[in-house]
Amino acid sequence: MKIKILIVDGPTFARVSIEDNGIGFAEKFAPRIFDIFKRLHSDDAYPGTGLGLSSVKKGVELHDGFIDVASTPGIGSTFSVHLPKTPFAKGPYGVR
Repeated sequence: MKIKILIVDGPTFARVSIEDNGIGFAEKFAPRIFDIFKRLHSDDAYPGTGLGLSSVKKGVELHDGFIDVASTPGIGSTFSVHLPKTPFAKGPYGVR
């Protein structure tokens, strides 16, 4: 497997994209993969718990950011984390 990381410094958000050449998936399943304990494949096919991407999403959201994905079956996926550049973004717990 090959992994490529790209960092883009935008005007209001910084974006970190992680691209792989893994199995990919149909984009209609994109919202589901970020839900806790939701998986697209059985544990026999690909081991895991369904916690990884939901944990990443939660951490990114706690920093007032968001995560998205683009994917093609048999080609791979690109996950992008977008984080605000403001050092004191207001989150659910007030000013950090």
